[in-house]
Amino acid sequence: MFGRKEHLQTHVRIHTGERPFICSECGKTFGCKRSLLGHMTSHTGEKPFSCSRCGKRFGRTVNLKTHERLHTGERPFTCPFCAKGFTQKVHMTQHMAVHTGDKQFSCSVCSKKFRWLSGLRRHKCGGEPAEQDQEIPELGPGDKPLRCRECGNTFNHKHNLIAHMRTHTGEKPFRCSVCSRGFMASGALKKHSRTHSGEKPFGCLVCSVRFTQGGNLKRHMAQHRGEREEPLSCSLCAKSFTLVSNMKRHLKQHEETRRSQEAGGEALREHPGTAE
Repeated sequence: MFGRKEHLQTHVRIHTGERPFICSECGKTFGCKRSLLGHMTSHTGEKPFSCSRCGKRFGRTVNLKTHERLHTGERPFTCPFCAKGFTQKVHMTQHMAVHTGDKQFSCSVCSKKFRWLSGLRRHKCGGEPAEQDQEIPELGPGDKPLRCRECGNTFNHKHNLIAHMRTHTGEKPFRCSVCSRGFMASGALKKHSRTHSGEKPFGCLVCSVRFTQGGNLKRHMAQHRGEREEPLSCSLCAKSFTLVSNMKRHLKQHEETRRSQEAGGEALREHPGTAE
């Protein structure tokens, strides 16, 4: 039900596809006058709506509302498969491809479909250049860091922001040619590939032991120097360890001790007369 006739007329256009309101600048059409007025700010540069918390200004109320979620932490769009929350519906829709496998982005020239928008942007067909991302400008000297629209984290470079966004969308564009496992970053794929090739490019200069990752070599070298870099502390007894594997073995000892004590207590309750 609609309280006013014009509201009903605007709603009916959703079904008919009628878009009678035309932008005099670019010719883009809209189903209601309000949408046209909001669009016109993209030509005039007018930004009449401001954030009450940080003062940032926007041309449309919908953009202001989306921005305010960075302050409130609101994530009104929830994935029906895994319940992950998003600040914008478009990000939720892109994320859902992780579960459905749908390829929702298609090339306007050859109709080739892509699961991720980034794949479409990298695609070149029939002389059509890869689409440039207009929403994430390149930074110059003195420019403010780029901000993630989902969580508010800031970055100095565009490629870092794009890589970070994959933690929200779930996109894994880098695939292992051996086992087809996907990764969000090329560096992660490179490290994984060593599990297949057996390559160990990081070698100790003291004892010649080799490692697949630089972090493991760094921890190993600390042992030679008698140092503990970034020690891991046991939350039960505060004992420190350099290697995660040693920490895990230590925690198992605590677990075995706890089980032994529990078993002894249970036996004492079942046979109280055996106690001294």
